[in-house]
Amino acid sequence: MSDNIIADLTIGDDYDIERDVEGIPEETVLSKAWLMIKDDEDDADEASLVTKEITEDEVSGVGQIMDTGADGTGHVFFQLTDADTETLTAFQRYWWGIKVLTDTDKKYTVLHGLLIPLGRIIEAEA
Repeated sequence: MSDNIIADLTIGDDYDIERDVEGIPEETVLSKAWLMIKDDEDDADEASLVTKEITEDEVSGVGQIMDTGADGTGHVFFQLTDADTETLTAFQRYWWGIKVLTDTDKKYTVLHGLLIPLGRIIEAEA
């Protein structure tokens, strides 16, 4: 469970979330994945504080599906920008989750957990 608790994200910083996705059904691959950060795990998707949608195509500041999982294990990479992390409040508990869509139109929530961001100490700008 410790891999599902994010406690090293600092408000105002960029942050990458990279995870393996196990148990992808045979003859199926990942076609899309979403990362959402919410105030409460029961909040509607539209109420998410941060939403990222990825495919195999790399998009800077968003991420990509790095391995579609043809062997049963995929790999997803999401990028949170400083603007994304600015929407959070230090030391408040949030819920995050990753849902995937397969090429056979099946949706699965594959990971979820807690996020407790750290407060910003340095506000240096480039």
